Amino acid sequence: MAKSPSWIIASRLVGGIGNVIAVALLTDVCRATTKEERTPILVGFNIAQQIGLLFGPACNLFLRKFNFTVTVGDFSLVVSKLNAPGLFMGILYVTLEVVVTVFYYDLARAKREEEEEVRRSRDSRVRKSISIRELIRMLILIFLCCVKST
Repeated sequence: MAKSPSWIIASRLVGGIGNVIAVALLTDVCRATTKEERTPILVGFNIAQQIGLLFGPACNLFLRKFNFTVTVGDFSLVVSKLNAPGLFMGILYVTLEVVVTVFYYDLARAKREEEEEVRRSRDSRVRKSISIRELIRMLILIFLCCVKST
């Protein structure tokens, strides 16, 4: 239970940040995928969310047995069955932040760089084919000059 309205406001702020993170993640997925790739990926995110809604309350089965106190200096935190789910979610959010910070990279930028590399290689092949065409044209001209002179 919150001891002051400030704790309630802070908890609502943390919950709102979690919702914003989901929107930002889905926006990044939409930006980095084509229409064909997008649907299965978004379906996967929705399935994961529904599984969390289904099995999330089952976590309370082991959290209801929590009853201990953590003391660090003058600060003490009593963990009971009432606040253990909040502590558990806080630990999960911190773990998520660490994983995202370590493993996330900009998919859209990676895709743009890959497309740019493909375009450059295609352009270089076109340039090579143009230079080969010019070489063939020169050989034909040389051949025609030789044939005319004989």
